[in-house]
Amino acid sequence: MTKPAIHNKQYMPFTVTVGDIPTIAYLICTRQSNDATELLHSQDDAVKWLEELYTEHSFVRVGEYHIVFLWRIETVLMTDVFVHHRIFSNTDAGGHAIEPHVFKQKTVCKATGVASRYSLITLGREQEHSCRFDTVADYVDRDASLPSFPEGFLVQQRPWQ
Repeated sequence: MTKPAIHNKQYMPFTVTVGDIPTIAYLICTRQSNDATELLHSQDDAVKWLEELYTEHSFVRVGEYHIVFLWRIETVLMTDVFVHHRIFSNTDAGGHAIEPHVFKQKTVCKATGVASRYSLITLGREQEHSCRFDTVADYVDRDASLPSFPEGFLVQQRPWQ
């Protein structure tokens, strides 16, 4: 059986704080090298982009932590924000409700869903990884640990390296 090629990949994630929200950020690269790093030239650019987006759309400044995907279509930067809300105050009970938001440039995309199977795989692996930690701070620290992904799923470097 032939292993399917992975056409879209993600750089290894990094953690930033946007406002006071711990955020795990993934930048997507494609086989055409049409990736988000061509629009965001540094991690500082990515943080500035997210801060501006969250300021303009204050409804996303909620939740316990976020997972974001930054990607592009031609010259348009897309941002998928997955807000993770704790369901119960007791950390041992339940998990998180996930509230998705998709932005084209900084415009809200209405009636959207998750457009990428890679995002779904990543969100599942992130949820699995989060079960290993007692605190959100420990979980979101991507310098300390990464979720397990299928071979070839991640580009084995951080963006801008």
